[in-house]
Amino acid sequence: MPRPVAPHAFSMTWTDGLFIHWPFDPEQLRPHVPAPLELDTYDGRAWVSLLPFVLSRAGVRFSPSFTRLTFPELNFRTYVRFDGAPGLYFFSVDVAHPVVPAVVGRGTRLPCYHADMDVRTRGDRVDFRSVRRRTSEPSDGRRGVTARVDATYGPDGGIFRAEPGTLDYWLAERRRMYDPVGERVLYADIAHDPWPLRPADVTVRENTMFEAGGLPTPEGEPRVRYSDELSITGSVPRWIRGWDGDTWIRPRHLAHR
Repeated sequence: MPRPVAPHAFSMTWTDGLFIHWPFDPEQLRPHVPAPLELDTYDGRAWVSLLPFVLSRAGVRFSPSFTRLTFPELNFRTYVRFDGAPGLYFFSVDVAHPVVPAVVGRGTRLPCYHADMDVRTRGDRVDFRSVRRRTSEPSDGRRGVTARVDATYGPDGGIFRAEPGTLDYWLAERRRMYDPVGERVLYADIAHDPWPLRPADVTVRENTMFEAGGLPTPEGEPRVRYSDELSITGSVPRWIRGWDGDTWIRPRHLAHR
């Protein structure tokens, strides 16, 4: 794992979350991952993941509870490497809070959208529905498109921690995101205990995220995992310069060993 190199100023708790992972031929996804990121693979396969969850008590670390935010979120991502270090690249981030996309857009270029979301729990079952607002503009300035997810999910087995070297570990235990823009690359780290994963049972009634993101349609059954709660800290996002469109010059502060 790459070392965290920026202060962790934020804290939050993941709750009622699901990982849905689809395998892909790398050639299908490479055109959708911008340079200087490299598409990462496991046993020759690339992966795209959809993560519906509730982000609870999100805010500045040690801040009072009344300043914290709780809202549903939907992440759509793939797996990459940058300068040799593993990380994530987000095709989109949908949130149920109207202010968050504007805040994200001020300091980053992440494609963050405002969506109408409804999350209801029935015992250990979670009903998750998300409809991206047609008038929503992502923080990177691209025109928004309708994206919908309607699913019911829940645990279907006991808790386990993924072992290093396994596919579950490769898919879940990523602690850095990257987003290149022009001659700069934005990155941020998270820190947390190993994911408490569980086998999952999922019924997806609607999913237009691939179409909305301009990605190829996945084939075959996805790999699914459930995680009910995990405390996380997040770093201050940082911009890195050194990419000239063809060559990457590693800055000293990003060196990893």
